[in-house]
Amino acid sequence: MDKKIALGVVCAVGAVLLVLSSLIPYINFCCMIWGVLIGFVMVLLYSMLQKEDRPVSVKKVLLVSLVSSILAFILFLVVAVVLSVFLGYSNKDLFEAVGAGGLLGTASLFIVYLVFDLIFFVIWFITSAIGGVVAAMLFGKK
Repeated sequence: MDKKIALGVVCAVGAVLLVLSSLIPYINFCCMIWGVLIGFVMVLLYSMLQKEDRPVSVKKVLLVSLVSSILAFILFLVVAVVLSVFLGYSNKDLFEAVGAGGLLGTASLFIVYLVFDLIFFVIWFITSAIGGVVAAMLFGKK
């Protein structure tokens, strides 16, 4: 498989797994653990898809973690907004859950989602990078 296609597949799979691990109730409580495990899986999948005998470099691990975290950021933001509209969450419900009390309007709803998503982005990137680096060191091709 071509390197760019393999990278794209791994990043897409990683992004979907990161978003699912953050959206599913009770599983999302340990999203940091899941992030490390997903980073592990992404590196193992990438090393299986590439045809070279070289180990996966730390630079490549960080690239995969960054791209998959960016994709997960976009996907999570779209899913959160669509679910809130589809399920009929009102601004009042969301802001009471957050503790903001019913602040501004629809724009503030988007800003709250954006802030939460940025926090998830940082968590996803750090934890998947840690898992990926560990996997690269443990299971690097010899």
